[in-house]
Amino acid sequence: MGPLVWRVFSGVGNTTYNLTSTSLAQQLVPERMLGRYHASLTFLGAGLLPLGAVIGGLLGSLVGLRPALAIAAVGLATGFLWVWWSPLRKQGRYDIMKAS
Repeated sequence: MGPLVWRVFSGVGNTTYNLTSTSLAQQLVPERMLGRYHASLTFLGAGLLPLGAVIGGLLGSLVGLRPALAIAAVGLATGFLWVWWSPLRKQGRYDIMKAS
């Protein structure tokens, strides 16, 4: 039951992030730059995966598998905090008509 619940919450969080970040980008990034913005985001996201794999492997070698997985779980569970306390959250609704 535990892994299924984790996958549901992870999927909800991932979907929420994708929807909000795409909506915000569509409001803030000029239309002619949206393709470049999303290509850069995808390139950086995919490019950092191997770096995360290397860091995870090193961490697993240094502290052991279970502690490394515990560190990863804490990182996943607390990863939203930087957004929670960011000024963006307190900014409120962005009025697209003002930006035009």
